[in-house]
Amino acid sequence: MTRNVWKNMRTLLVWIMGLILFYATGSSELGEGWYIPGSFFILLSYGVMCVGIFIYYGKGARAT
Repeated sequence: MTRNVWKNMRTLLVWIMGLILFYATGSSELGEGWYIPGSFFILLSYGVMCVGIFIYYGKGARAT
């Protein structure tokens, strides 16, 4: 379970670092910008995925 949660946190870390690189360097070749509405959809879908993982592993741990 812990490894799967860390995999998802790594995804978030990479995305945040991409945003930081994009705005810190001012270069469009590095990182990824925050685009409306696309970035909100990405953030929302990431949140849904994380909630699903926590619910899945939370119920599995209680059932055992």
